[in-house]
Amino acid sequence: LSAWRIIVAMLGGALNASFLIAGGLTIKFGGPGGSLVAYVIAVIVLYMATTSLMEVASRMPDDMPYYMYGRQIFGRAVGTALAWCYWLLWIVILVYEIVAGGFIMAFWLPDVDRALWCVLLLIACVIIVVLDSRLYSVVECTLTLIIICALVTSIIVGALIAAGKLGDHKYGLETWHSDGGPFVGGVLGVIGASIFANFAVQGAEVGAIMALKSPSRRSRRLVPLGICGAFAILLWSSTFVTGLVLPQSDPWFDKESFDSADGSTFTYIFEKAEIHPASHVVNAILLLSALFDACIALYISATILQDLAARRLAPKGLQNPTNGRKLSPYSMGVCCILSLGIWALTFIRVESAVALMAGVIGTSGFITWGAIALMHCIMRWSKKHSHSVDNSSSTTLSPYEIYKAPLFPLGPLFCLAHEIAVIAG
Repeated sequence: LSAWRIIVAMLGGALNASFLIAGGLTIKFGGPGGSLVAYVIAVIVLYMATTSLMEVASRMPDDMPYYMYGRQIFGRAVGTALAWCYWLLWIVILVYEIVAGGFIMAFWLPDVDRALWCVLLLIACVIIVVLDSRLYSVVECTLTLIIICALVTSIIVGALIAAGKLGDHKYGLETWHSDGGPFVGGVLGVIGASIFANFAVQGAEVGAIMALKSPSRRSRRLVPLGICGAFAILLWSSTFVTGLVLPQSDPWFDKESFDSADGSTFTYIFEKAEIHPASHVVNAILLLSALFDACIALYISATILQDLAARRLAPKGLQNPTNGRKLSPYSMGVCCILSLGIWALTFIRVESAVALMAGVIGTSGFITWGAIALMHCIMRWSKKHSHSVDNSSSTTLSPYEIYKAPLFPLGPLFCLAHEIAVIAG
């Protein structure tokens, strides 16, 4: 893929419900200053994790998927556990998205049972994944461009509101000097905001694998800078502007649910500007984001399970019977059944179940970034691993040119320390 296509794909994976909703939660926990610091750190750590993964991947066997790298570096037991943990992460993401879809539909039809929408959303995911991946690719690019346009528009509208050009009040920097100042909760507030900030950008490091397959050295350098630069421009400016017009004392923070357009800062900004139909547009974007995020989760989880079966780490019957690249119906069926089983837990207490799933997703993402940083350090500093992966006479090694992360050892060490601090906090 071209560098531009990779950057768009990674933006599409992050600028979705996780940011449209989490943007307000970062301000709720960290205040306007704490939320901005959280997003700044998240983008910096993303760059370090991406470049570390690029170097690790460039030294790994070409036929080894990235979730199996730990098996070669940490050993069979730890590596296999990390692979299964990564598979479970995508299963939980699938359940989280279909549950979110039920909440989103309740925005329009509150009297219809959310369980119906969850089942229909899962069926739609299976149909889309089975039909044609090219259709998904086109819709993903279109949806990404729509979200970027909506985000840029909200930044402009929010800036006009803060300057007093729209609405009946000029905010300026008053939210930074009231309600406890810019940093609500101090260090713990920043850590709380970091959980949601990292959640918004996690997964974008996978663009590193795509970048290595590009024959152009320029693309390999451009992709990590392009991904993180785009996130920096969009996320930092959006968070700063939102923090200017959303004071901590605003009744908006009293909402019990942040799972639909009512809990999105996009809706808040547009309603401040008296653009009232915006809530329906935002909700439609959230629904499409949830649907296609669920498609990604279903496809990746089924593919991982199929690959684990081929490597004799899962029941052999889950392999594709044709031994081709097509998705095995057995692996997809197992993922759907398991996701429905986890989804059934939401009937006990949906708020606690959703919070637990969000915690599992966030913590698993931190573990993934921390594992990447640790693998990078071991690969550079261990003579055993350095010799084995740099032996160019081996025909199993990746044919890609060895990539050197520009910020070693500061990058992976900072990334590892950040993940440990956030998980501990």
